[in-house]
Amino acid sequence: MSRLFIILGLVLSVAASAQSGMIEALAATKRSPDIPLSADIYGRLLGDWDVSIVSQGAEDRAEWRFGRILQGRAIADVFIGSGNHYGVTIRTYDRDNGVWQAVWIDPLTATHDSVMAKAEGDRIVEVGSEEGHAFRWTFHDITADSFLWTAETRDPDGEWRTEMEMRAVRK
Repeated sequence: MSRLFIILGLVLSVAASAQSGMIEALAATKRSPDIPLSADIYGRLLGDWDVSIVSQGAEDRAEWRFGRILQGRAIADVFIGSGNHYGVTIRTYDRDNGVWQAVWIDPLTATHDSVMAKAEGDRIVEVGSEEGHAFRWTFHDITADSFLWTAETRDPDGEWRTEMEMRAVRK
């Protein structure tokens, strides 16, 4: 997981280094051969998306941008919303375990979450734990032009409760 934090530090330094060619060095145009095509579960999400958010009864709008980075060995996304919805996720493929590892950083709230992800059928399921409480982020209903993302927490009785839904449409 420490590699992800190093990568994340690199990404977060982009703003200060934009004039030095950092963005060009970071961006990648194709998947690395180190990631098997069958494991490229985030490849479908590459590009720019308009997002409608419903969270605890409130509605909002955002943008979500996905791209390959670091010679195609990682996927980054930048989430641009209002209020405290702004951040970056870095995802890398763990060949040894056949899963993706990801770190979400929100600099506005000084929070970060780590998850492990894998495909479950046609869905991408990211699971983590924060202070002993399990959470799950799921990309589902993925098509070429849209997807649904949900954030859920696990209740003490083991049931998953939806905290947020985001419907994305490709720009």
